[in-house]
Amino acid sequence: MGPVVAAPFVAPGMVPPGPAVNPTRQGRGRVPGWIAGLACFLCFPVGVVLTWLTSWTQRTKVVVTVVTLIFWVIAISASAAGSGSHNPGNLAALPSVRPSTSPAQSSPTDLISPSPVALSPSPIAPSPSPVKPTPSPAAPSPSPAPAVALNHTVLKLTGTGYETTQLFNIPSAEWTLSWVIVGDAQFGSVTFEIYDSTGTNVDSVDAVPGRDSSTVHQGNDLFFMDILVANARYTVTVTSRYAGPVQAFSVPALKALKVFTGSGDKSTPSFHVSGSLFVVILQTGAPSQFTSVTVYVIDASNGTQVSEASVEGAQGGSLTIDYVYAGTGTYYLKVLDANTTWSATVKQTSV
Repeated sequence: MGPVVAAPFVAPGMVPPGPAVNPTRQGRGRVPGWIAGLACFLCFPVGVVLTWLTSWTQRTKVVVTVVTLIFWVIAISASAAGSGSHNPGNLAALPSVRPSTSPAQSSPTDLISPSPVALSPSPIAPSPSPVKPTPSPAAPSPSPAPAVALNHTVLKLTGTGYETTQLFNIPSAEWTLSWVIVGDAQFGSVTFEIYDSTGTNVDSVDAVPGRDSSTVHQGNDLFFMDILVANARYTVTVTSRYAGPVQAFSVPALKALKVFTGSGDKSTPSFHVSGSLFVVILQTGAPSQFTSVTVYVIDASNGTQVSEASVEGAQGGSLTIDYVYAGTGTYYLKVLDANTTWSATVKQTSV
């Protein structure tokens, strides 16, 4: 008879112990549930595979698999939707973020960065805008200094007898007539008769030997003078004071019309003047205290005198130029000569 093994004592109400379980064999071949759970959300689809290798019940495995699939479908859909913002077609419409290094306009290829720009994980503090210096109030530009009025010599003549001057321009409101006269202290004299462009006498100045001047209060016009001399030699200067350059009057070009020569008293043949102005240039032989020549310009149509020119040898004169403003017509010269020869040249303007 073999050995008798005593049955274990079982108290009333106790469950008899089952066979002992070897702890080293429990769960062999199974994946721990916490590893499968993490893998489902971090490493799809490995996590789903591991779920079915756990010791979870069939129901638990199905629920975890469905939840995992729903999670990854939502995640993948959101990622695909967000990727649309990196469409190069959208970036082409944006300005380049690269600073321009030259004033030239950026080319189209500069508008798209060739590689994605990594975003900084931390917010970037905006660069402070440079402080613009407060501009100092500009100093007012100095007003241009007014032009300084200057004395301009308009005309200067020397003579010993009668003559009519050329036209001269006065751009100021008044002007100065200055003279130096040399001659007989008792009988020497010079008279300046002043006319405007219409031929109206606007002033008359009588002068005696010496140096002096007179202001003429007529201006802003063309003027000429008749100079009447007796026993004297004069130098006369016309001065106008105004700003800017000289505003001289240009005498129209003259062409020779007739030349008369002789000695003694005589009258020349008639000549026709077609221009509006003509001159008589009187030249005598060598001057002496006994020589003198006077030329009268006569209108042939009525015999009236329209001008007079003369030179006095006693004062050293041998030449004078007389401007005649009588206009178109037929004229002749009447010459009075004393102790010399003479030549009278007539010139006229073309119009």
